[in-house]
Amino acid sequence: MPHGGDSGPCGAEAGAHGHGHDHGHDHDHDHDHGEDAGGEEWSLYQQVDLPRSRVLNAAHPSTALAAILRPRHARTDTSLPVVTSDADEQLLICLSFVCPVKIKSICVIGGAGSGGSGNPAHMAAFVNPPEGFDFSGAEGAKSTQDWELVRDSVAGGVEYPTRFTRFQNVTSLALFIDRNFGADETIVQYVGLKGEFTRYRREAVVTTYEARPVAGDHKAPDENKPSMDLA
Repeated sequence: MPHGGDSGPCGAEAGAHGHGHDHGHDHDHDHDHGEDAGGEEWSLYQQVDLPRSRVLNAAHPSTALAAILRPRHARTDTSLPVVTSDADEQLLICLSFVCPVKIKSICVIGGAGSGGSGNPAHMAAFVNPPEGFDFSGAEGAKSTQDWELVRDSVAGGVEYPTRFTRFQNVTSLALFIDRNFGADETIVQYVGLKGEFTRYRREAVVTTYEARPVAGDHKAPDENKPSMDLA
């Protein structure tokens, strides 16, 4: 598969990975069934560094990211392209960000229709994975967090809250979908990330030093707290 020479967080070819492994992660099943109109919190997809991001084991890797990283209002639009797995049911979504982000929750919508067996059933997240992270790494490493996914998520209202303190200063993120509900292929329609982002790019951080600091210029930041409203 055409994933060689990657410079982003995931770098191995998608075809070389095993099947049926027990990953041994702790499960967090919390999710919310509210509705959300969008807003800046759901604009993290705009902070993805597309040239350094990719989807491993996608049937059409060149268009995979554009298919699933949509505006929030388009998450349930079934007329848009979807991502289908290739060699088996597993997908590894590797995202690199242009600036550090904080992720409060993740929304995943399957593209196999209501109750479809090809909808993703389980997802593990890895925050700031090492360079060249691939299926072997995802199957062997301890995840930052993982979730059992709802089979019928086509209405687009299901969110999976993160353990927010573990999703601070995220510069790259790998989402490993290792199984579905029994189909040969997994189909994903939408992946949304809810959170915050800084206003500077990683590539151009310039620090200036004041000779005489002005009182009040250096306030201690407020403690980051996860949003309780995950509608």
